[in-house]
Amino acid sequence: MKVEGTSCLPVLRPGKRYWATGLLPPHVGDFDAFYLPSNTTRIFVKRIKSIRGDVCEVEGINALSTPSEDIGPVPKSMILGKILLWG
Repeated sequence: MKVEGTSCLPVLRPGKRYWATGLLPPHVGDFDAFYLPSNTTRIFVKRIKSIRGDVCEVEGINALSTPSEDIGPVPKSMILGKILLWG
């Protein structure tokens, strides 16, 4: 998966490709790719802020990111997978 935005800098860099897997369930603190609930043709990558039942709240990690309030809750069924980070 190629990251295009700057909302997860400095952890995820724009233009860099990362592996993502749907085999692992979302956990708080993970970076996950998901369909945007208001427009399922768009895919976002954000950090999981909280999980309540079948819904995740997501966040960017810097001031340039789209506020989580603008994205809204993300159903687990819309999460594509966890971004795998390594050294």
